[in-house]
Amino acid sequence: MKAWCMKIAVIFVSIVLLVLTGCMSVDMYSQRNPQWHGQPLKRVMIIGNFENLVYRHYAEGQMCEYIGDYSNTICLQSLKYLFAGQNESAQIAAVLNREKADGIIYISTQAHGTTVVNTPIVFTAMSWPSGFGTMIGYGGPVAVDWANYSVKLYVTNGTVIWYANADASGKPEETIEHSSYHISKELVKAGIIAPGGSRHYTP
Repeated sequence: MKAWCMKIAVIFVSIVLLVLTGCMSVDMYSQRNPQWHGQPLKRVMIIGNFENLVYRHYAEGQMCEYIGDYSNTICLQSLKYLFAGQNESAQIAAVLNREKADGIIYISTQAHGTTVVNTPIVFTAMSWPSGFGTMIGYGGPVAVDWANYSVKLYVTNGTVIWYANADASGKPEETIEHSSYHISKELVKAGIIAPGGSRHYTP
């Protein structure tokens, strides 16, 4: 084929970690308090320990959504019952008593940031009958957001009965959503909340 009739288009495409749909990942480790032998909790309140109320509202909503998907335990979002503008600790006991909640799930961000990952550049060449060729390059420096979440579940006497850490990569909303999914299922597997929910989940 003569050079003048071959047109090459080189397109560089940055891929974020196969990187989140390809790049989204969650690593999680959890422990159940071996000294706690109670039954699965019936009503829990989610408290998102986030300074940003947008993220707190989103985190509490995602946790309750997934708990509703995989568990018969009723989930309460704290922002519907507590006023974030004043000392919440003074309000919690009264709210738990009034709403008959038997557990509190605290989720907070321990650390977060952005890491630049150098992914290998891979080229794929495609040619067409017309003589037009396309070469696509994938890879190069990729900025990946990440966050580490800490989760503690207390019963009303102040005892911590479950603890977990989740390391997630992706945009803030994605790390919250995917961490909530894994946290909810692990709570069911540990016998902390009752299996069932809208998806009739059984571990």
